[in-house]
Amino acid sequence: MIGVDLCVDEVLARGLADWVDVSEVVWVVTKSRLSANVKALAVQVVTELVSAGLMCAGDLTEHGFVAWDLSPTAALHRIHTEWEALGRRPELSEICWFSNTEEGDQRAHSANPHLKQ
Repeated sequence: MIGVDLCVDEVLARGLADWVDVSEVVWVVTKSRLSANVKALAVQVVTELVSAGLMCAGDLTEHGFVAWDLSPTAALHRIHTEWEALGRRPELSEICWFSNTEEGDQRAHSANPHLKQ
């Protein structure tokens, strides 16, 4: 779980400044070099972020981020289904975007005290 936690904290830190898409989660996992199976670790990271209420999944529209009106379980199922249908690593803006929740912001600041609040 240490590898997942490190990646979760990195994604949350990135989420303080902007919304994060699935391809950025994959990039964080890839650069961590914690697993040869990037997809499996990225799925674990996304699962932790969404199921723990640290980030919510949604879409970017002309009005900004719009969270999906789905339970965490349903959101994770949708992400998994769309990733499987894609058949490759997601690219920028494919599948979904994530936005930090208040809890996610708190954890990001706690894990990265050097970041401004």
